Amino acid sequence: MRICGVELKGSEAIFALIEVVNEEISLVACQTRKIKFGDTAEQQSARLFYDAICVFILEHKIEQIGIKQRAPKGPFAGGPVTFKMEGLFQLNPHAAIQLFPGPTIAAATRRHDFKVPDQLNQYQAEAYLTACCAAMTLNIV
Repeated sequence: MRICGVELKGSEAIFALIEVVNEEISLVACQTRKIKFGDTAEQQSARLFYDAICVFILEHKIEQIGIKQRAPKGPFAGGPVTFKMEGLFQLNPHAAIQLFPGPTIAAATRRHDFKVPDQLNQYQAEAYLTACCAAMTLNIV
């Protein structure tokens, strides 16, 4: 099963792609590491972002997407653009979406000792751990 982990940060969706075969997680090489949302006031930017994520999902044959959930309020609250991006991900008809709070990802990482591969950029680490958490909740690791 191919799973994409996503962290929504600022106006970018940051990706890490994994594949689970025989309960083993392997990183999938992927040129697209993030997609940027354009001008948040423009409808065309939302359409372009939606189209870009749909193409990404289809090109990489992604079956499941795990998104790191942002707090709706408080000191670590997500910005309004991240909630718009999350909604656009949820509208895609090609892959199932799951949201994971930070503490859930941290607990899964401790329980299963997920290690971020060296070939990932540091900014992709949370997306990778989110993908691993999604695999764990599907009982495939």
